[in-house]
Formats: sequence, C-alpha cells, structure tokens
Amino acid sequence: MLKQASLCSSGLTQKFVFRQAFARQGNAEASFALLFWLNAKVLTRTKRFSTLTRKRKLTLWLLVGVLLTFLYAFVSPAQSWWMPKCPIKLLTGWQCPGCGIQRFAHAVLQGHIREAFAYNYFLIPTLPYLALFPLRELLPQGTLRRRLSAIIEHKAVIFAYVVAYCLWFVVRNIYGI
Repeated sequence: MLKQASLCSSGLTQKFVFRQAFARQGNAEASFALLFWLNAKVLTRTKRFSTLTRKRKLTLWLLVGVLLTFLYAFVSPAQSWWMPKCPIKLLTGWQCPGCGIQRFAHAVLQGHIREAFAYNYFLIPTLPYLALFPLRELLPQGTLRRRLSAIIEHKAVIFAYVVAYCLWFVVRNIYGI
C-alpha cells in the first residue's frame, strides 16, 4: 500500500489510494496517503505560485526602476528637502560608504559622468560587481551561469568587498573624500 501511494502521480489516483487506505482502517497507511496527497498538492501549487511571483517581481522591479530613473532625472536630491537623507550622516556627521549615491544617479542621468563619480569614488569598483548579479539572473541555466555564480558568490570575493567597503568608510571620513 505504501509503495502504491508513493508512486501515485495523478490527483485521482492519490485520492483513491487515500480512500482505500482509510476504508481499510489502516491508520498509518491512511495518514501516509493523506500526507503524500497534501504534499503533492502543495508542491504543485507552490511551483505555479513561484513562477507567477517571479514574473510579478520582475515587473515590479522594472516599474520601480523606471519610476526612480524619471525621479532622479528631474529632481536633484541635494536641493530637495523631501528626498531621503543618509541616517548615519544625520546622526554622526560621518559619510557612510553609500553617501552620494542619489547625487551620483542624478548626475549620471544629467550626463555629468565625471561629476557623478566624484560624489562617491567607491562606485567605480562597485557598479561592475553589482551589475553581475542581474546579469546572472538573465543568463539561462547552464555552465556559464554556474561559473558566474561561483565567482561572484565566492567567500574570498565577498570578504574582499566587505573589507574594501569598511576601508572606504574610514578613508572617506579621514580625508574628507
């Protein structure tokens, strides 16, 4: 009976196995058949749901990206009072490693590339590294995607990035960059 329940693939066969086991008063077999049937239903629904969720997430990210692009193209974060400010700079007076990213985005969208990188020099090595993550998601499943994942998620690479991030925090506040 247990082998029959584990080999069931269609919902009708699973329901039949469950009913048959329950009718024979075999509690262990009935419990197993019920759990197997519920698990199969949950996994099927989860797979469909995750596919829809991924498409919705991608659409949402694209929409947010377009809206932020238009916002930063026409509104200067340095001159508007309602744009978010860095909480670390507001509380301590120190510039965090991310300070200047909003002004960077505005300057890039205005076409002032040199001025943009002057707001935060740490973005010069950071942007190419961060661009690899969405690139990986666009690649089809295969060897190239696995190799790229192995490189960008390697412990040494992440450790080096975190160390550079912390060093940039110290250097930018000591030298006022």
